[in-house]
Amino acid sequence: MLAALAGCEREPAPPPEDDGRLVVAVRPGPTSWFPGPDGAPSGFDHDVLMRFAAERGVALKVVEVASAEALLAMVSTGEAHVGVGGLYPPPPSTRKADAAHPDPRPVVWTNGYYAVEPVLIYRRDGFKPKTWRDLAGAEVGYIDATGIVEQLRAARAAHPEVEWKPMSLASADALIAQVLPGHVAAIVEEMGALTAEEQEILGRLCRKLGKRES
Repeated sequence: MLAALAGCEREPAPPPEDDGRLVVAVRPGPTSWFPGPDGAPSGFDHDVLMRFAAERGVALKVVEVASAEALLAMVSTGEAHVGVGGLYPPPPSTRKADAAHPDPRPVVWTNGYYAVEPVLIYRRDGFKPKTWRDLAGAEVGYIDATGIVEQLRAARAAHPEVEWKPMSLASADALIAQVLPGHVAAIVEEMGALTAEEQEILGRLCRKLGKRES
């Protein structure tokens, strides 16, 4: 979860106390914000923000966004007070004002509350890699602007032979859909972002490669 420090370029949303509304940019996902059994929004982030808005005595205005880039843009420009949607925060070293390479976005981040581990997903009827070296020349896709690139920094540096492909997609479901028709040879995704049914189906297809180098 992240919040705006200051708006720029566009007219920022008025403070919740003045406008009576808390504007939230949401990137839906099965770990944070999703339709419940009756179709109404549900999820941990949803429940936290509903309670926060109620305690502040303001209404909750939700704006669903199509990508992580759009979510970050809305918060950093002040169009939304808060953004939620399964993002990795940047390294602490980049959040300091005197950092050598500071995070250019004027936002603040909360502490993480849900741990996930990147895994590799590939087609069951295709090639089955055992190490990153088996993926030389193959495309490994991941959702851009979510912060996962920092989690993959070591693997990307150690294996330039892999064609790492950032993709501007709305959700984990959209990412998995790129694997199913064979558009991408392999995809890195956070297992925690999959539904229980997806985890069961894809469990046999995943290989955790981080500690299995040879």
